[in-house]
Amino acid sequence: MARYNKPPTTVAQQITILMDRGLLIEDLEQAKKQLQVIGYYRLSGYFKAFQINERFNNGITFQRIIQLYDNDRRLRCCLLGAIERIEIAVKALLDNHIA
Repeated sequence: MARYNKPPTTVAQQITILMDRGLLIEDLEQAKKQLQVIGYYRLSGYFKAFQINERFNNGITFQRIIQLYDNDRRLRCCLLGAIERIEIAVKALLDNHIA
């Protein structure tokens, strides 16, 4: 069974950690909602792009990170739609070839 080295944190604690590391959070309630829905761990990859030694670069906002996440989500949805069409076409070709 996996062992976790870090203790679990509440959303309020996560916001405090982010602010202590220099992330600008303009709307605390919105940040809380986003962390509850998306999750700290999923967003952590986006955090790293704007950090040096776990400190955020000057001027980086939580909203900017959410914008990047939303862009990736939209791209993922587009790609999944295209992959689905390709999958269906390949299956149809195989079905027709085998028949």
